[in-house]
Amino acid sequence: MKFETYEKYLAEQQSNAEKSGQVQEKAVEAESKYRSLIVEWETTMAESIKTGKDVTKTLEQLDEKIDKTKREMERAVRERDVYIRVYREVSVTADTVIAAWNSQLNPQYYEKEIMPALAQLEAAKKTYYEAMCAYFDKVYEFEDFREEVSNQLGFEFPYRFHIRKLERQDEFDKYFVTQSDFDRAQSRRR
Repeated sequence: MKFETYEKYLAEQQSNAEKSGQVQEKAVEAESKYRSLIVEWETTMAESIKTGKDVTKTLEQLDEKIDKTKREMERAVRERDVYIRVYREVSVTADTVIAAWNSQLNPQYYEKEIMPALAQLEAAKKTYYEAMCAYFDKVYEFEDFREEVSNQLGFEFPYRFHIRKLERQDEFDKYFVTQSDFDRAQSRRR
């Protein structure tokens, strides 16, 4: 089944999830890089204290890297935060999908798919009703004839003349549509 608005919604959600993942990953990587430079700076400083070695140039280089990386990290975090706020502003919302369902898909599907099925049901119901009437007419016709024969023979009890007709529930269930048939048809895909 094709539902264009829903497909657009899914595509937009997928695209936003991918972009959101990318900006999140960029922020995490930038933060990780920043933290590792801080650790490197602290480790270098600690070694300098332990060994008494002058590491001023190394620390200055690390400071420059840390400052640059901190700016990159802060920018990546801001980008992520702004993206998270803005990406929710999508062109196809859940309400858009529901509105399209109710105003477009539902009426179109009803007209193209459900109405023909209902027309088939209506025709089948008419045919079924006529078949039921034909069955009962034949039974009543035969019962009337039994009455006539019984009266001509002078019997008071026409029931002594047997008539083969549906009498047991399993026979009715075989030939007539029952509530269980309806329930079974309705629940086939549930």
